[in-house]
Amino acid sequence: MSDALNALEAMALYKGLEKPVFVRVAEHDGRIYIDLCNEKWQVVEVDAAGWRVIDHSPVMFRRAKAMLELPTPVAGGSIELLRAFIPIEDRDFVLVVAWLVASLSPWGPYALLQLDGEQGSGKSTRARMLRSLVDPNSADLRCEPRNTQDLMLAANNAHVLAYDNLSYMPDWLSDGLCRLASGGSFSTRALYTNEDETILTAQRPVILTGIEQLASRGDLIERALLVTLPAIPPDERRTEKEIWDEFRRDQPLILGALLTAVSVALKQLPNTRLRELPRMADFATWVTAAEEGFGWAPGAFMAAYGQNRESADSLAIESLPIGPPLLLLVAQLREGETVCYTATELLAVLERNAGLEDSSRKPKGWPGSPKALSEKLKRIGPHLRNLGLKIEHGRESTRDRTRRIDLTKVSTATLDVQGQDLDCGAPDAGWAQPDAMRTHGDPEENADWTHADAVDAVSANSATGVPDLPPTEEELGEWVAMLRKDGIRFWLAEGRAERTWPPEMDTPRRRQEWETLEPRVRQHLAREESSGKSVEPRS
Repeated sequence: MSDALNALEAMALYKGLEKPVFVRVAEHDGRIYIDLCNEKWQVVEVDAAGWRVIDHSPVMFRRAKAMLELPTPVAGGSIELLRAFIPIEDRDFVLVVAWLVASLSPWGPYALLQLDGEQGSGKSTRARMLRSLVDPNSADLRCEPRNTQDLMLAANNAHVLAYDNLSYMPDWLSDGLCRLASGGSFSTRALYTNEDETILTAQRPVILTGIEQLASRGDLIERALLVTLPAIPPDERRTEKEIWDEFRRDQPLILGALLTAVSVALKQLPNTRLRELPRMADFATWVTAAEEGFGWAPGAFMAAYGQNRESADSLAIESLPIGPPLLLLVAQLREGETVCYTATELLAVLERNAGLEDSSRKPKGWPGSPKALSEKLKRIGPHLRNLGLKIEHGRESTRDRTRRIDLTKVSTATLDVQGQDLDCGAPDAGWAQPDAMRTHGDPEENADWTHADAVDAVSANSATGVPDLPPTEEELGEWVAMLRKDGIRFWLAEGRAERTWPPEMDTPRRRQEWETLEPRVRQHLAREESSGKSVEPRS
């Protein structure tokens, strides 16, 4: 008997017909199949004509121990039924529904849904509800995995992963979730062997919940949908039993509405084109194709998704220690203006903007060398570009080929808005110079305007003493002319702009102001020299 069983097993392994096996969601011949995980082994078949429940699936599904049954969907429902259980802003509701309809697709990449909010905002309950609409599981919410192997093992046994109440996001987990969203593999040595590998491959939707913003690294945040849940007022709290009883009643209708949208997406997908493809192009195209199924206006999803991406860009930059001082520096540039630094010079400027030039202890994550600064700028380069700052890394044309970093402000609107919320002090929308300086005429006409007025005008709007630079080159020229009339001298020396400074004005705050202003003055003096004007030498 043992020999016969071994022979049958060998025939099955080496001579039998091989078929792919899926978890919860599959695609076959242009149709999508969703395993209901009930005792009858029924599945939902979705195509461009609609959806239906069938008893015999043309694809093979594997059911892990923790997988639970989906309710039999009911037609005629509306996705608006979900609002009663997730009362959030319209933009955030669109993002949540987008995550749901994308999770019912067999094709990735998948977006990661991050639910954050203060204690008592119902993050865990809402995460359970969302998962139960796509992939209910007895271990519906999990704690963070210990390592990449645990992450991939969980993904191998479920279609949706949900991690609850995370306090922080280690770099390895951020990288692992990126691979999971886009599709990745993990290999380990097969048991009882020396040479064979066991390979786990998965591409899965993910939910994260936490009080704080968890996704902060640029590569993960570009894959994330950021949703903040409002706190639940005490007079609106209800028991979980009451909430879940109502949700179970509406769940079949909500699932039916999602399946209708999936059917519409299959119908519209071949003709759906986006004017500009975002990083998650397949995800965005799929959800856009499903818009009609929810009754949304054309472009509703991309409008909400665009705002989400702007928030993600700001978060990715501000989560780094160099982010606020960098945004402060750039907010003082005019649109189209370029400033050039070596990495060493830029690091020194950022340290001054952050008030760290005299500090021996830098905050965690602060670049410890010019090379580390260049690497961090490359990491957040796409986010800065989305916000209107172009960073180019190059080398000088000199013999020593010094590395150079060029900062160009290509758009002012977003960067100026972001600058207003910086902890290290940000410029106001207008530059508060005296009325005399607002006159674009001969500086001699403003003879009563003094050196002290000029200095005060430069720093009038700055809470930290970092000046708000004049918005135009003409006003900068007037500023320099006024100071020259008051006896201040400017000159170029060793690639820097230098100036005399009265002793009473030579304070740490004024020196910080000058270091921020110096690149603009240097370029102004260089233009004067190139146009034939004489720049006074140092006396």
